[in-house]
Amino acid sequence: MTRQKEIAFTYRLTGAGWAEADITVGDQHISLLISYLSDGLRDLLLAVSALANGAGEVFVVWAEEPGCHELQLTATSSVCHLRIRYFPDLWPHGDRESGAIRFDIDCGLRDFCRAVATGVRAFFDDIGAEAYAEQWNMHPFPADALTRLEQSQP
Repeated sequence: MTRQKEIAFTYRLTGAGWAEADITVGDQHISLLISYLSDGLRDLLLAVSALANGAGEVFVVWAEEPGCHELQLTATSSVCHLRIRYFPDLWPHGDRESGAIRFDIDCGLRDFCRAVATGVRAFFDDIGAEAYAEQWNMHPFPADALTRLEQSQP
């Protein structure tokens, strides 16, 4: 019997217009910096919600300045495959395969969706909408996207 991998997602603001996300699946871990140039948290919540509702593959690009990370999420049955590539340019153009793979792992789809929703809810409960808006600056907290994910069940 295969042991289920523990999955954790944390998100925090680290300065004006900067955030950091940590993803842990089993013994694999990655920390990613995110710039305000995109609405990274909203994009992630909408993508994971789409997976939970039957999408087969979604992409999220998190600007890091000068480069970016592209999260490729593929769902098949009850499995979520997460691949994160780094590109030295701000937005990946052309060949997706040219990005350096920094994280590549399979995990349970339901567990991944739950971990993202739980992590973002804990972050929001801690910081609140007003403090988020003050620190993130360009985008309000994506409460509607979080609610959509919390109501989705893969």
